[in-house]
Amino acid sequence: PAPDHLAVFDDVVQYAAHHVDRDGEADAGDPQALGDDRLTDMRERQAEELSRREKMMEARFERRKTDMEAEIAKTKEAAEKFEAQVLKQQAEDLEVLRRELQDEWKRRSLEIDRRKEDMEQDYLDKQKKAREIWERKEKEITARIQMLESPRAPEPTKPSSEGVRPIENAEDDENDIE
Repeated sequence: PAPDHLAVFDDVVQYAAHHVDRDGEADAGDPQALGDDRLTDMRERQAEELSRREKMMEARFERRKTDMEAEIAKTKEAAEKFEAQVLKQQAEDLEVLRRELQDEWKRRSLEIDRRKEDMEQDYLDKQKKAREIWERKEKEITARIQMLESPRAPEPTKPSSEGVRPIENAEDDENDIE
């Protein structure tokens, strides 16, 4: 062991040959006690420097590892947030599409109902017109029959098909129905 006190220093200087470690190398001694840094063993300084550098590298590696793990965690978190946003946007888009389809369905249903109502109204109008034509023709026929049966006729005779004039323009009346 290296001397720590000045009292031992004398002893060390006189018996330097006796102060040898078991590995066969002389002890470096205390540089402050000896007063000279050059007496320190170069290999020990290199070993200490390597050990210090190794510890620094390990510490730097651990910091980088910790930083990278934190960065990976942040990246995973950002990816999860992005995925959640994408899923949310897709859900919103699907909801908008669903509403648009519902609106289109309602619009087409209303259009079909409107067309149905128009067709029914058109049918009723044509039916009314046909009834009016029928009633008008019936009145005309009744009037002609009454005219034929009226007392102005020279002789009362039975109504016959010879005396009744055929209905003229019956085709025109049928065209009015359409």
